[in-house]
Amino acid sequence: MKRAFLFFAFLWSNFLMSQAGILVPPEVVTTAFEKQYPKKSAYWSIEYSSNSSDVYFEAKFNTDAKAKGYALFDQKGNFVSYKEQVSNKVLPKTALDYLIKNYPAKTVSKAKTKSKSKAKAKTTVVTSSATEFFSVVDAKGQNRYEVKVQKEGKTYNVIFDSIGEFVKRSQIQ
Repeated sequence: MKRAFLFFAFLWSNFLMSQAGILVPPEVVTTAFEKQYPKKSAYWSIEYSSNSSDVYFEAKFNTDAKAKGYALFDQKGNFVSYKEQVSNKVLPKTALDYLIKNYPAKTVSKAKTKSKSKAKAKTTVVTSSATEFFSVVDAKGQNRYEVKVQKEGKTYNVIFDSIGEFVKRSQIQ
């Protein structure tokens, strides 16, 4: 009876581990990643393009203690792009102005008081509803910026070129 129980426990644990959905990309992709990013450990995901034959593998890894990097490879191991999480301070002013104008967050008013006898001065701070900022470099070495924003309950990726000019917006959720 003990043996039967152990056998079923072993079988059940193997079933549960196979449900974890760990993706292992083709060897040519992992080799290309290891060559380009030595000493980095990646979590892999798969992306499909609108053309059903195009499959991409995205490696997510830590670039340092606080930032994440994402490297995208095609199914043949060719590098497609690299994006890294950055601060909004890295974005060109043109892009920041566009975000504040088109995706405003709540306007915050702050009252400042120097002393009890003087009148209160109000400062209004307008911020963007952007939540994540990325610097992207493609295989040709061209830079662009991607910003995740929320508007009316929907999430979008807003893309800017290297000088901060708006390129396109795509809904992601």
